[in-house]
Amino acid sequence: MPFHNYSEHKQQLTRLQCRRGGWRRTVRSNHGSPTPANAVATMMGSLIAQPFDALGSPLPKAVMTELAATSPTLIVFSGLPGSGKSTLAQGLSIALAVTMFSVDPIEAEMLRAGVARAHTGTAAYEVAQALAGEHLQLGHSVIIDAVNPVEAPRAAWRRLAAKHHAQLKIIECVCADEAIHRQRIEKRVRNIAGLPEVAWTDVLKRRAEYEAWADARLVLETSRASPEQSLSEALAYTSGP
Repeated sequence: MPFHNYSEHKQQLTRLQCRRGGWRRTVRSNHGSPTPANAVATMMGSLIAQPFDALGSPLPKAVMTELAATSPTLIVFSGLPGSGKSTLAQGLSIALAVTMFSVDPIEAEMLRAGVARAHTGTAAYEVAQALAGEHLQLGHSVIIDAVNPVEAPRAAWRRLAAKHHAQLKIIECVCADEAIHRQRIEKRVRNIAGLPEVAWTDVLKRRAEYEAWADARLVLETSRASPEQSLSEALAYTSGP
């Protein structure tokens, strides 16, 4: 997803599907907005005001108070397509019962809503940041699944964590074995409506643009470890100080 400045959005987000634990709701809006991030931030204010458990029932006030008192953690995944980050992010989300926001489905929703592809790269990240910010504000930890290839989005996650006094845990996934990496890309089918499958040539282009991280982080080399082993390392890392 390339990063571009955008200022031309008039009618952006018409449909947003949100998943959290055992509940799912759909928000629709026909109102214009200067940025999709602002539109979603407004809509999400009422949507997540009441947490629900896995069965869809409101959480007891005592539980809500305890959760709110817990210092939240912002867990940010990074890595090229096919590096295994989405699989690990999903596994970690299930293991920790923590909400995960993935940038690719958000971008797909924007494309289906008619937003020009030239603008969706940056906008999808800003929507994810708005959603994550709403959760962190309530004291809930959040997992982000995104390539995060350059400094701009990485700096945004740092600012978001600082704003909400949240711990920032970064997990970078790499696949050092190029043959395995290419095989993953050529075989995978994500079926994200509106978003084309990533080709190996796309990965090579993104790899050339991908900037080295300077932050403290956990680096998982997924071509030499099983998904279970990588998930175990991620759990140990995110549970530590």
